[in-house]
Amino acid sequence: MPVVWLLAAAGVIEAAMGVALIVVPSTVAVLLLGDGLTGTGLTVARVTGVALLAGRIREGARRWREC
Repeated sequence: MPVVWLLAAAGVIEAAMGVALIVVPSTVAVLLLGDGLTGTGLTVARVTGVALLAGRIREGARRWREC
């Protein structure tokens, strides 16, 4: 049972990171790397955010179908 909660918490954190990368990618980069993003870095961060969020949505839909 504790592993299930750990995986659920990791999923929530992953989804939150995806949303944060889509909305404020430069702020996330400053918090993680200590330096902001410009130009292509912003685009890459937003695409990464979309990929993280899409993965969580897909996984949530898969788990919902199994119930």
